[in-house]
Parts: sequence; C-alpha cells; structure tokens
Amino acid sequence: MKRAQADGVPHVAFSDAVGEIGPVVAHAIARPTRAPILMLGHAFGGTATLAALHLAQELQRVDAIAIGCVVDADDRGGRALQAAFEQEAQSGQAPLALQGGKSTWLLGDAATRRFVDAEGVERVGRAMPLPDVVSLAAATDAREIRVDIATRDAATGVRVT
Repeated sequence: MKRAQADGVPHVAFSDAVGEIGPVVAHAIARPTRAPILMLGHAFGGTATLAALHLAQELQRVDAIAIGCVVDADDRGGRALQAAFEQEAQSGQAPLALQGGKSTWLLGDAATRRFVDAEGVERVGRAMPLPDVVSLAAATDAREIRVDIATRDAATGVRVT
C-alpha cells in the first residue's frame, strides 16, 4: 500500500477484516490525494451490502439491517478466499455488529444467529469480522446491523454449522 501511494497508483486491499482495516484507513487519511485505495473485504464481494443500500434508498428511515448469507458446503472459493478465512479463524477476531447504535464485538454464542433463507429453511449463521457492518453504518442511520453467513450441504440441503 505504501508503494502504491508512493508511485501514485491505485491499491486494492482484498479480504480486510474489520479489525485489520485500521492501517488501510490511516494511509488513506494521511495521503488522501496520493492514490485511491479500494477495500474489498465485504461478504460476497459486497453484493449483500450493495443490495441493502439500494433497498434503503427507497425507505424514509432504516432502523435495522440484518443480512443472512448462505453458501454451499462445496463452494470453497479460490485460494485467496480460503487463506483469508483461515487467517480470520486463527486470529480469533470477534465479529462486529451494531447494537443500539453502538459497535459491539460479538463473543461466544452472540456471534451466531438463526434466520430463514430464501427457500424457507432455517439456518444457523455466524457473523464474520468483515467490514459490511461498518459500511452499512456509515451509509445509513440504522441502530442495529448484523451480517451472518451459514453453510448448507449442496447435495442434501442439510444445514451444516
């Protein structure tokens, strides 16, 4: 990132967990005109967050945003995604949520949530330390924000947690 700023070229920061974006943000603030920095660590490439922001535009007020994402057990993504998930699992970072308008690190059972997916199946999701909550909080006045990811067995449709 320092090299990109020194050379005046854009920098793309992939898989930045919410606890790791501090240095990226600090560099952007310290040298805002040197080079653009794009942070790409949102769940599903930001698709769910962008959809929530699109829907929020049509509402007068947004009090809460709860996103439940479901992935197939055999959809592991590429090497970079797997490395990012392994790093997050080893780091022990707690996921972030917004509760009562305050940022809250979710610990233990608080990091899991039940939700019903688009097929009507109840899933048990787990929050991840991704920047979706921070982005949604910055763009809306919601006081409650949470993003969870559940895994399903693609072959049988059985929930895997």
